[in-house]
Amino acid sequence: MDKLITSFFGPVSRVPGIRHLHDRRHRDRPHRLWSVPEMILMILEYLPTSSLQAFVQCDSIGHAIASKIHGRRLLTLLGTIVGAHVPAVHAAMVDSGAVISGPSALWLCRVPCPWFPKELAFVVPCNQMVSLLDLFDHMDIPRVIEGVEVPRGSSSITVFNHCEYTISMIESSMTSILFPIVNMPTTMTMNVASMHELVCFYPRLTFSDQAIRTSAFDSMAVWAVWDVLPSDVEAD
Repeated sequence: MDKLITSFFGPVSRVPGIRHLHDRRHRDRPHRLWSVPEMILMILEYLPTSSLQAFVQCDSIGHAIASKIHGRRLLTLLGTIVGAHVPAVHAAMVDSGAVISGPSALWLCRVPCPWFPKELAFVVPCNQMVSLLDLFDHMDIPRVIEGVEVPRGSSSITVFNHCEYTISMIESSMTSILFPIVNMPTTMTMNVASMHELVCFYPRLTFSDQAIRTSAFDSMAVWAVWDVLPSDVEAD
């Protein structure tokens, strides 16, 4: 089990009420693309967002296929927005531990997707944003100075305007890159893409284009309780 869990805060203890991957019902269930986010949603159900501790990864057949597709689409995404600077952006993401979220991560999840994102949003651990900032400053991309609201769970946000695209760099207020993401629990924002991994937190809603609009966040917005557990998972 330890190999299946990557902690962003330190050692992760068992969460009461959750049956883990080695449990009989998970062993017997066929591997599917949704197995990773379903396990994350199970954790989200039992932990408040302020104390989220674990990011579950499962080496399943579906996940491996998704990762292969993800690599090609990630190159397309970055190449379209930053052009010849893709290798430098790759290096800066690795150096800073950044992930991609927001509309760009949603586009990576949707295959095929009828639209292309106008925003590239990076989420970076606390005090790790120097590499990305230096890179985009070196590229002479202008910053947006005024009118930038800092999202919940974040310590700062820096926004660049590049041609027709907006590039946002969100610095988490904690070492966890998930902290600002789970503070904006919507079907648009709660997708995470690193260089090699892609996780969709609301798979059923995302892939069926279902969402709830809210006046507070004018996008596809819905709380985790609407999409927590699949019907084939037994209750404890």
